[in-house]
Amino acid sequence: MPIVDCRLQHKSKIIEAGFSRHIKLTILALAAGDISSKVIGCKLGICVHFDSFLARKHYNAEILVFHITALLDIKKTDHGSSY
Repeated sequence: MPIVDCRLQHKSKIIEAGFSRHIKLTILALAAGDISSKVIGCKLGICVHFDSFLARKHYNAEILVFHITALLDIKKTDHGSSY
C-alpha cells in the first residue's frame, strides 16, 4: 500500500470570545492508499481542503498525525505568508 508522509501548514484568523486570533501551525500528515497519489500531485503553497482524522502515528506513539482520507477542494490561489 502506498503511503505518503508530509507536513501541512495552516494559517487563519478567527474570532474567539470576542478577540481576534492568528492561528499558525504545522502538523505531520500521511495519506495511505489511492489518495497518496493525489497528495503527491499537490503543489507547494496551495490551499487544499481535506477529509481527515487525527490519530496517533502508531499504537504506542504520543505524536498526533493528520490522516488524509480525501481531497475535497484545491484552490488555485497561493496563500503565501499572509493571513
